[in-house]
Amino acid sequence: MEVSKKILSIMRIIEAIPGYDRNTKLGYIASANKLLTDKDREVMTDVMKAMILLTAGNQKAVRDPKSYDPANARDPYGWLLGMGVEDIIKRFGLDIDLKSKPTREDYAIAHKLLPILGASSVSPEELGQYTDMGTRDPLDRYGSEGHQKVYRGITVSRNVILKATTKKMWNIGHGVSTSTSEKKGMEFAKTALSMWGANGGPALLLNIENKSKRGFHAGSMSRYPNEREVILSGMLQFGDWVLEAKASSSEDDIDLLIDSETQTVEFSRLVQSNGLKRELAHKMTFPNSSGDSFQEFVDRTIGGLEFDFPELPGDWEIREGTILLKMNAVLQ
Repeated sequence: MEVSKKILSIMRIIEAIPGYDRNTKLGYIASANKLLTDKDREVMTDVMKAMILLTAGNQKAVRDPKSYDPANARDPYGWLLGMGVEDIIKRFGLDIDLKSKPTREDYAIAHKLLPILGASSVSPEELGQYTDMGTRDPLDRYGSEGHQKVYRGITVSRNVILKATTKKMWNIGHGVSTSTSEKKGMEFAKTALSMWGANGGPALLLNIENKSKRGFHAGSMSRYPNEREVILSGMLQFGDWVLEAKASSSEDDIDLLIDSETQTVEFSRLVQSNGLKRELAHKMTFPNSSGDSFQEFVDRTIGGLEFDFPELPGDWEIREGTILLKMNAVLQ
């Protein structure tokens, strides 16, 4: 299965035209439509269905189409669409019956397409062939050439967190959802700028360097356009990371910051002193007073959720739901 540069370019440009500028978007679609063959429309139909199912359909079925039971499907395609998507479907003449429900075959095609779309790229020269068709405003090109930084937030198990702290490569070849918005990535990792750790973790927040600007821009084709979604696939090389978590004893609470680059652990808490400020209670270097190496401490603390040492008296327990691993990664 192949998706041509023509289709990828046209869909990236549609994505980049500001959502408020409906007239420009529809004008561009009318011009681009003249360039499409019947075969192009067949492929574009499959791509559009794949994006609809990934962003608003049965996520388990996208990963495993055999698990999908059409008899249990609730919503037709029309209910799964984002704002403006029906316009795109109709004006391109895509073969999507909005009153029909997704089929197992639809999910099977989406499953095959995701890795292809996630690994796709379009050069500025290729985009240039399809840009000047009623879209001369430079704002229309914003983002169409790709995004060098994307984010992925996800809740996982403690075992996944521990594996990630030692893993060098991570395969996302099946295609995953990322966002150009760090804030959205943080929301999916159950955290926020004002928080320490997660609120409903353990969670993993990937800060992905996407130097080749690969990926399929799915925002305007999603039911949730504010997520600024980019579908990405390939191999991630993991780099430095920090892990935040909260711990409690019978008498106190404390925040942990575990830093892989410096191989240190800081224990701190917020105190009231002319407003809230963070106060360092203790900083641990390795090997520590118990003789642990850095990774041994991580494995024992996060794996067992308990730790004790003379500098912080008491029996301490990590609150599992607060564990947040922030990992820097590079798409290879």
